[in-house]
Amino acid sequence: MGYRKKARTAYRGVDAADGDWVQPLRLRQPMAAWEFADATRAVRKIKPLAAPATALQAAAKQAGVSVSGARSAYEHATSQAALNPLPTTLADTQAAVGEYAAAARVVDHLDVLGQVGARLRPGDTSLSAAAAALDKGQLSDARAAIATAQTTHQDQERTGLYAVLGAAALLLAGLAGSAWLLLRRRRRARPIAS
Repeated sequence: MGYRKKARTAYRGVDAADGDWVQPLRLRQPMAAWEFADATRAVRKIKPLAAPATALQAAAKQAGVSVSGARSAYEHATSQAALNPLPTTLADTQAAVGEYAAAARVVDHLDVLGQVGARLRPGDTSLSAAAAALDKGQLSDARAAIATAQTTHQDQERTGLYAVLGAAALLLAGLAGSAWLLLRRRRRARPIAS
């Protein structure tokens, strides 16, 4: 009975400490099978992973990306061999999420025309590709896409493309608004035929 109480207390501790993710299967399986001595041993290996898992979840939420690959690696770890790479996986994923967030924030530092132009730039889906790769746990692909996005941004900012695209978008919006007002005014000015 002592192992059961100790294992349940330890299980609740890991559950509270690892954020929204569920505990690794390496802990859930022995708990479900009432193998409390084994579950207690598993807690000793898993407990140090809870804080990095929570930190990664917070970073991903703040950056607006999903990290399903890292989550799956954590939640589906069934053995010590599967748990061993998790400290590195969690840390590397969090670092890549930080790189993604930094690249995404660059647009916020542009002037108004640059921000409009950056959102309209054709063909650069690098940050979207980076987010997709982060979600799948493909960190090298995510980092490559982030680097491409940063290079593209620097090149387009240097050439003034963002400002040109932004000015063109605002000009087109102004012309469309003016045309709409003129058409509306003409419709009101027409005499009604009786």
